[in-house]
Amino acid sequence: MNRYFLVLSAAFLLTCATQLQAARVYNYTYGGSPIQLPANPVGNGVANPNPADIVVAGAIGTILDVSVTLSGFSHTVVREMSFYLRGPGAGSSPDSVWLFGGIDTTVAGTTLVNLTFVDGASVLPENNTGALASGTYGPQESYLSTGLSYSPLVLQDSFSDAFLGDDPNGTWSLFAWDSADFDGGVLDSWQLSITTNAAPWSGGSPGSSGSTGSTPEPTTGMVALLAMAGLAFVRRRR
Repeated sequence: MNRYFLVLSAAFLLTCATQLQAARVYNYTYGGSPIQLPANPVGNGVANPNPADIVVAGAIGTILDVSVTLSGFSHTVVREMSFYLRGPGAGSSPDSVWLFGGIDTTVAGTTLVNLTFVDGASVLPENNTGALASGTYGPQESYLSTGLSYSPLVLQDSFSDAFLGDDPNGTWSLFAWDSADFDGGVLDSWQLSITTNAAPWSGGSPGSSGSTGSTPEPTTGMVALLAMAGLAFVRRRR
C-alpha cells in the first residue's frame, strides 16, 4: 500500500509539472500618460496619444489567448466612442479586433469604469438601460467607423480569429475615436494579457516598452526542478 501511494504521488507531481508548463501568461500595462478623448472636430476626434502602444518583447511561444482591459474610462457621451486593438502582425495591415463602438445608454455619460474584453463573453448590447457599467464583455462584431479608416484594418470578430498562433512580440496598439462634437473624456490606462503555449525556454526575461508588469508562468527549468524533487522524495521514502 505504501509503495502504491508513492507511485501515485510521483504520477501526481509529474502531472502537475506538465500542467505548469502548458501555458504562460504575460500581463502588460500601458505606461504612458492618460489617453485624452477629445471631441470631434477638436483634434479631429482622434485620441491623444493615438495609438497608445504596448511593446511586447521576450515573450515565449505563440498566442493561445488575448484579453484587454480599458481602465478608468470616462466620457460625457459613451455612444460617441469607439475602440479597437491592433496586433503586431506582419505586413501593412495587421489583424485587429473591434472592442466596442456606437453603444447607446439611457444615461449618456460614464465615469471611471473598467471594461475587460475576452473571447466567449457577451458583447455590449447596442442599447443599454442606465449608464455603462464596469464588467467583462466580448469583443463587438466587426464595426468600422469612417473616422478610423486612416489606419489599415483587417478586422476580426474575436481575439482568437485575429491572433491565435501568432508571435506575441511586437507593438500592440489601442486606437480610440470620438465621433461627435463638444463632448470628451479620458482613458486612464489599458492592460494587455497574452497567454502563450509552452515553447522551450530560451533564457532571458520577458519585457516591454511603454508598459509594466510582465509576469510569465513557471519556466521549463522550474518545471523540471519540481519533477526531480518529486522523484527524489519518492526514492527516499522507498
